[in-house]
Amino acid sequence: MLYLSRFKVREASRHETYKMFASLDLDGPELAGPEGLRIVGRWHDIVAGNGVAIIECDDPKVLAAWNVQWNSVLDVSIVPALDDAAAQQALKDLP
Repeated sequence: MLYLSRFKVREASRHETYKMFASLDLDGPELAGPEGLRIVGRWHDIVAGNGVAIIECDDPKVLAAWNVQWNSVLDVSIVPALDDAAAQQALKDLP
């Protein structure tokens, strides 16, 4: 299942969070995620401190556990996401 994650770096710790992020291995578990979770893509607005990610994961417990590790520095919201084909299929049954 695909999810859209929106995140905001907390202003009070923005520079410290950026330094920490810049030091992490892009393929390491902190950024790449655990087994069972795949980051499809992640995009950053480093001026405003915002970002979005598309995440693929079939186990909501894995998704929640991975995201909670960022609670001390990020505010995160996650919602299910549909690609075009899935959205069209879902919308075909509208009255």
